[in-house]
Amino acid sequence: MIGNGMTEPVVHAGYPGSMRTCADVRNTVRGCSMSETVKPSFSEYCRIVGSCSSKTGDIISPFPSFSSLKDRIKTVTDPDRLRPIDEDLQIQGCSGFW
Repeated sequence: MIGNGMTEPVVHAGYPGSMRTCADVRNTVRGCSMSETVKPSFSEYCRIVGSCSSKTGDIISPFPSFSSLKDRIKTVTDPDRLRPIDEDLQIQGCSGFW
């Protein structure tokens, strides 16, 4: 939308220092598929989680470089996107049946 001139060249983000755990979408899809095909017993469960953590600012910072307008795009911290309480680091536990 920025490239088409439909919005201003500004990326509105929350707190850039928040840590988030990311998962490869291929692994996530494979895990979802396995949860349907492996057929665990009633007491078994799985949790599909990521394996690396990054600051949200580091995750979004490369995106403007993919645009022809990269020199005009700015990232700003938007107060409306800040959470009143934000965990510095969220780590998911790994457990399951496979």
